[in-house]
Amino acid sequence: MTEIQVDLFQILKDAVLQLLTPRVGREHAISRKDLLVFLMQNGVRFGDEREVRMAIHALRREGNMILSTGGAGGGYWLAAAWGELNEYLDREVRPRAVDLLDQERILRAEAERTWGVEQFALPLEIPAVQEELPVR
Repeated sequence: MTEIQVDLFQILKDAVLQLLTPRVGREHAISRKDLLVFLMQNGVRFGDEREVRMAIHALRREGNMILSTGGAGGGYWLAAAWGELNEYLDREVRPRAVDLLDQERILRAEAERTWGVEQFALPLEIPAVQEELPVR
């Protein structure tokens, strides 16, 4: 990203966080559509909905407990308590992580079937460690 793109992305993140800060608890969720409308009405520039999701992802990686649910009545909000956070983690995060690990296991098994057990490549030359002994 260019410096300008980084600045615009930071502005987008700041606007999303500002909008969500008072929305603590599932009952205060804002729909994806209303979130996008708010950003557009307030002059926040973004390419498409995907960029807004990327901003939310980045905010979560910074430790902001932004929760979400899809479907009718879905939206975004900040966690009010452990219970909400754990429900989100169990419903959204853990299944994705398990799926990725399953994919890795399946792909590695197929690679071993196709190419055999992976051989770890050693460097052609192992650099010698030259340690100088202290002079006494």
